[in-house]
Amino acid sequence: MSINEFEMVVYQVSQILEEMGIENGIVGSVASSKFGENRATNDIDIVVTLSKKQIKPLVEAMKTDFYIDPEMIAEALERNSSFNAVHLETGIKLDFFTQKPREYDRVALQRRTATIPAFMRVEDVLLGKLEWYKATDCTSEKQWRDILGLLRFNPDLDLEYSQHWAAQIDVLDLLEQAISASSIF
Repeated sequence: MSINEFEMVVYQVSQILEEMGIENGIVGSVASSKFGENRATNDIDIVVTLSKKQIKPLVEAMKTDFYIDPEMIAEALERNSSFNAVHLETGIKLDFFTQKPREYDRVALQRRTATIPAFMRVEDVLLGKLEWYKATDCTSEKQWRDILGLLRFNPDLDLEYSQHWAAQIDVLDLLEQAISASSIF
């Protein structure tokens, strides 16, 4: 799989979501590689705000080029969790995360870039990485490297915003550790 294939799939799925009016933002390793240290990844992570009535049209829009299961989507919406799709030609996996019903998540999605593909802002990618790192009981070296890379490559990120929301989502201690470890601020 080439970088061009990966970029093509990111663009293709982003365009479908935008055309359908589904709020979305690229997160995860694809986003942290864009804003920080580049690293290989096996999938594309996308946060979406999706309703039940959009399931069938989404599947219809994607079915030619992607394997996507409407039942998995319905279950993800019910559980506020994730579902996936696979690009048929390349085998690239897409992980869709339903937007959490938190104030922070609504704010973060509103701040996303206005481009296609729509990336989350660097501060929100950082906060997402901190949450994933915490979810791994602070053992994922990849997540920690991504966090430090985001801080090192973005010394002008909005630290006040990051600290405010880190406190709200209970990762402020990890943000402070990362800032100290990166020696940037």
